[in-house]
Amino acid sequence: MPITVEKNEEDCLVVINIVGNVSVEEIEDINSNVLAPFMIEQSPKNIEIIWNALEFKADFGSFIKLLSARKKQRNDSSTPRNFRQHFVGDHTWIQNFRTWLQNNFQEDTGCFTSIEEALAYINRQDR
Repeated sequence: MPITVEKNEEDCLVVINIVGNVSVEEIEDINSNVLAPFMIEQSPKNIEIIWNALEFKADFGSFIKLLSARKKQRNDSSTPRNFRQHFVGDHTWIQNFRTWLQNNFQEDTGCFTSIEEALAYINRQDR
């Protein structure tokens, strides 16, 4: 499976590992069946979401479809907002996605080259 999810309820942390070229449907499935219920369950606490994209592969068309799906989901008023996102990856798609989030939602996200680096950053933040 190209997407695996690790949840740590005690630390309000979700790590989503993306391998290969994932479909919009797979991302939507994770958002609606894993992330949204977890955020509702943990509310009012903030959830830390790490998107591990070290092994993510996408062509331009797939990337645009993922952006469109993400915008639709973010504009849905029923989507919980108690989360911060962090990205692990070293390719251009991650930087492009972060820029897109900043421009469209004024969301500042972290970008790291390893899971360990992302976890260290999260642990230093005032949660």
